[in-house]
Amino acid sequence: MPAQELALTSGTVQSRDRCFAPDETAHVRDGPATGVIPLSPFAIFVWLLNVAVDTVGHMAFKSAALTEHETEFGRWKEMFSNAQIWIGIVCFTLEFCLWLVLLSVLPLSLGVLLGAINMVAIVLAGRLIFKERLDPMRVAGLVFITFGVALVGAYA
Repeated sequence: MPAQELALTSGTVQSRDRCFAPDETAHVRDGPATGVIPLSPFAIFVWLLNVAVDTVGHMAFKSAALTEHETEFGRWKEMFSNAQIWIGIVCFTLEFCLWLVLLSVLPLSLGVLLGAINMVAIVLAGRLIFKERLDPMRVAGLVFITFGVALVGAYA
C-alpha cells in the first residue's frame, strides 16, 4: 500500500505498516485518519517561530521598499544594496524551511488556519514600526482572524 493511502478495514485504519483502532489517531503525512491531532510543544514552537520570522521578513522588505532615489533604476539598485532586503530574503528562506517543518507535524488544513495569525502579526508590526493606519474595519478583521485561530488552536 502506498505511504499516503489509508484503507478502512473492519473498523480499523491501516496506514503504512501499522493498524489503528477507531479510537486512535493515525499520524501520516496528510494528517490524521481519525481523531484530533494535539498541538505538541514542538509544533507550537515552530509555529510561533514561523510567525516571528515571517513578520521580521515583511518588516525588512517594507523598510527596504521605502528607499528613495531620483530614478526608478537607481531606487532598485539602492534597495538591493540595502541590508534590509537581504534580511528579508534570509527571513523568507528560513520561514519557508519552518513552514515545511510545521507541515511535517501538522495536517495542511490545520497549519494553514493557524498560519492566518501571520497576517495579524504583520499588520500590528506595521502599525508599531511604520505608523500605518488601522481603521475600524481592519481592526474588526484582525479580531475575527485572531478569534478564528484561537478556535482552531483550542480544538486542535
